[in-house]
Amino acid sequence: YCSPLVTVMILKLNVVLLVSLVLTCVAQDHLTESSASPSQTESITTLKTSEDEKVLDRQERSIRPIILYVVELVVKLIIVPALLSMLPALSVPIMVILFPIIFLLLAVPLLLFFAAWIIIPLL
Repeated sequence: YCSPLVTVMILKLNVVLLVSLVLTCVAQDHLTESSASPSQTESITTLKTSEDEKVLDRQERSIRPIILYVVELVVKLIIVPALLSMLPALSVPIMVILFPIIFLLLAVPLLLFFAAWIIIPLL
């Protein structure tokens, strides 16, 4: 059993987590696209082989982040709410320790997203 206030907080947190997850996915796509653009000076034969390599590379790149996102999603949407639902039973010092950790979990994907949109075009 947890109070309505905690339930509302969990719902809000989950919405923010989902948004940050989507933003991270967008940032990841942006990163792979910007790094995978072929140079125009290559000859046609080398272009073909490098295209094949890039397709394989992109497939590898797209699988790895998906696994990471699934793990991240499980941690954020299952473990974090479970911890939050236990908060009323926990003492105040533990709550003080837990909340910064939760907000750090939120901040990392958002920072990655902004880094992808601001820093990458400058390079």
